[in-house]
Amino acid sequence: MGLYPEDIDCIWIAMDQNGALAAFVTAGVAPIPNLVLNSSLIKLENIEQILIEQFPVAGEANLKVDLPRPDDFIAISKRGFFVYDWDDNEQQYVLISTPTYLKNYADLAQSLKTYIQTLLLNSYDFSKSNKINVYKDLICTIAD
Repeated sequence: MGLYPEDIDCIWIAMDQNGALAAFVTAGVAPIPNLVLNSSLIKLENIEQILIEQFPVAGEANLKVDLPRPDDFIAISKRGFFVYDWDDNEQQYVLISTPTYLKNYADLAQSLKTYIQTLLLNSYDFSKSNKINVYKDLICTIAD
């Protein structure tokens, strides 16, 4: 496809069956939904900046794993997002941190609602999901 940002650690966002929001960190190799790669509404390379600039800190974060440098994950969870990171061993996204205050689809500006409504992981409730197999709900592309 040629659109995959190989070897670049990108973030994309999705919502679960309850409208809760999560950020997914790709580690430069993980599956990314084709809808994200082909979006004309929001470019993949801008998502992390949008999360930091447009979503103020609304609560705290609960780190679920030990990491040497968890600051970026914590910063996103403090804005109301669950954060998952790609795990090569599991071949799935695994939960890294959870928010104490949940940002919900209903809270989003209309432009973000339009974007994220197509990125529904309907098989999952993020509050109960330590691992996410995005292929269950979305057509994805991986690094070559």
